[in-house]
Amino acid sequence: MLGILILQNGKLLFSKNHSAYVFLSGVLLGIACWYRQEVFILTSCLIFSTFTIKIFSEKKEPIKESRQILLFLSGFLLVFSIFVLYNFLNYGFLLGPRIILNKTIINFDLENKVSDIQSLLFAGKGRLGFLGYSPWYFFIVLFFIYKWKKTSQYVKIWILTFVSNLVLVSIFTPNNSNIDWGSRYLTCSVFIPLLLLSEIKISKNTFWFFQKNSKLKKTYKNETNLIKVKNIRIKENYKKIMLLGFLILILYSISVNFKMIQLMRKISIQLSEIQSEIPWDNSKIFITSKNSIANTFGLNYLSQTILLIKEPKDLIQILQSHPNEKFILIENKSDKPWSESIRNELANKLKITIIKYPKVHLRFTEIESH
Repeated sequence: MLGILILQNGKLLFSKNHSAYVFLSGVLLGIACWYRQEVFILTSCLIFSTFTIKIFSEKKEPIKESRQILLFLSGFLLVFSIFVLYNFLNYGFLLGPRIILNKTIINFDLENKVSDIQSLLFAGKGRLGFLGYSPWYFFIVLFFIYKWKKTSQYVKIWILTFVSNLVLVSIFTPNNSNIDWGSRYLTCSVFIPLLLLSEIKISKNTFWFFQKNSKLKKTYKNETNLIKVKNIRIKENYKKIMLLGFLILILYSISVNFKMIQLMRKISIQLSEIQSEIPWDNSKIFITSKNSIANTFGLNYLSQTILLIKEPKDLIQILQSHPNEKFILIENKSDKPWSESIRNELANKLKITIIKYPKVHLRFTEIESH
């Protein structure tokens, strides 16, 4: 955010006297890639948008203005190249382990991808998407697109950056988490429309609820040109409607986000209860077949051995290949216990112990093969 804020403050991509700040902004965005690789997409969109708007602009100063962009790009590539080299040497993949784990996005399935994009941007899969939480972002973008001819190059670059980033992130990132909302992939760009709010000019007449008598009436009370007065009033009313709509969307976003904060707090408490009930033990291996259960383990993935399997036969294979090893099978209480089905397969080779009956909806079974 600081990297974008530096560029936004004073329109530094257009300034020829702040080369150090432009370079620093690129460095900061390069550092951000170590935390979220979506910043790489955002930076690419910013560079693409800058060149695109400049190429099609009426004022053409390609040499002078491209120098600022190249300075920004140099700062970014300086840090990003270190990030790429580090990942290649340690993980054998240029963009690191997070991208390796999400290689499934390469297997493009149109129906699933459309569903993911809908869920990410609007709503679906039992959750709200980015614009479902904050539809006023869409309002800001549409406003500047509507005023595109009168909009400055600076604003056009940021609007194109935001929209293109929205599209590319929707296509290239997964949205299959059960716990976290996919909108987190867009967090590196959500403040761009906020910074552009200062570019929206609203006349004082628009705030009619602060004034007893509008300037319009004062100006035209003795005018005979009623058509001109009527047209101006229509424009002012149009602005009032837009402002009212924007305020309604803001209130909606505040309400939805407040409810979601309460919901996430409730979920956090439930997760803490579940994790406290699980008999964690470094000497044992924990097994589950449910993604919904696996997603509740949190930071215990760092200290425990946890396996996610699909079918009872997978459990049988693991037990046979690891005799005298203790396993903790975690299941939903409402599901049929796997321990009953595998007991018939392995006969007297198993020692099965129900550990306890916790308050949560889970069943814990300790299994040891001989």
